[in-house]
Amino acid sequence: MVSDSDETSDMAPLDHALERERESLFGHAEQKRTSKFEDLRTSAAATRPKAAAVFSELKSIPFHSYDAQSAAWESIVSWRAVPISGGLAKSERTGEEILRIGTYNVLMDVFLPSVLKSLNSCRWNAILEDVKQSRAHVWIFSEAAPPFATYSLNDYFIQRTFLSSDSSITEYKTLSGPKGAAGQLMLVRKDVTLTRAHFAKAQSATGKKLVFIEAALRSGKTVTICGLHLTAGKNDRKGPQSAIKKRRKQLDFVVSRMEEVGSHCDVHVIAGDFNVVYQEDEHSISYALTGYIEADATILAPIYDSIQNGLAYFQTKQRSQERLDRIYLRSLSKGIHAAVYSHRVMGKSPVNVSGRNDAVMLLLPTGVRASDHFGIETTFLLSEKLEKTNKVQ
Repeated sequence: MVSDSDETSDMAPLDHALERERESLFGHAEQKRTSKFEDLRTSAAATRPKAAAVFSELKSIPFHSYDAQSAAWESIVSWRAVPISGGLAKSERTGEEILRIGTYNVLMDVFLPSVLKSLNSCRWNAILEDVKQSRAHVWIFSEAAPPFATYSLNDYFIQRTFLSSDSSITEYKTLSGPKGAAGQLMLVRKDVTLTRAHFAKAQSATGKKLVFIEAALRSGKTVTICGLHLTAGKNDRKGPQSAIKKRRKQLDFVVSRMEEVGSHCDVHVIAGDFNVVYQEDEHSISYALTGYIEADATILAPIYDSIQNGLAYFQTKQRSQERLDRIYLRSLSKGIHAAVYSHRVMGKSPVNVSGRNDAVMLLLPTGVRASDHFGIETTFLLSEKLEKTNKVQ
């Protein structure tokens, strides 16, 4: 593996390459559009405290595309959208566009007994089946260790449909870490233009990681997306208040970086495992994500359900129903109205496990789910606001 100091030097030339590719894709149009966001950015900066350095500074990273000729994933610095089979359909109404985002904590298996690790391929296959049934632009997988990434990137559908934020060609640099720590594996559909990607990792030993991308939809609307996994703080010796403060600092960091890397974009999306457990967490999110919308603000559904999900109970040894995983969106453009169009929860049904033995039945008598978390997908409707004009009679 490459050391942190080597990573910085390796990524420096990539920054210049990314800028050249951005200009070839968009020219200087984004500079002309920046003024419409100035009041929003200035207002946010004036009210938001300076974010603590809980993560490393952002580093430019390549994305990865599967090359059929070489039968391997290759690094790319940008991607121009191409039509794909079963691509996203435009909204029927003029001026409207759909943006679908999915997120799934796939359960890093480092703490699972061997009998449950043996079911990984069954679990991961069920997750990929949900992806194949989905029409999301972007998927964000939390706790995505290299074995899960390898399994997913070997799938033919994934290879021909998605770009990946990491692959074996870079030795899973954004996913690997101490204790097999996992990061966010982000998959972006090939009919989306991808112009930039960044990565950051936690300063603490938790190994939490962030991935940011900048993309353009078919209409030309630009979006910055962050995949995150806030600390759970289960082993925090200072107690729950310490974990709450850490999550708050991490979220403040994410929002501040979103305002930097995506300052010129029309839409911001923050998605992943927020580990929201206490009411104080809800207050932190309400404050930090002012102006963001999410489906579960009106459609409440537990994502971490240790009453229905045996894997969740096996992890916590207590019965609870939490909404840990979330998808938030904010429109920064005065000309774009954003609304939740639909929302769905995946992974509630037991996975087909052939030849389940007694040990599995003993550990998970209600059946094996794809993960200890359920997956979610939110569809947002982005519509252009019509400016009112005074007609001369």
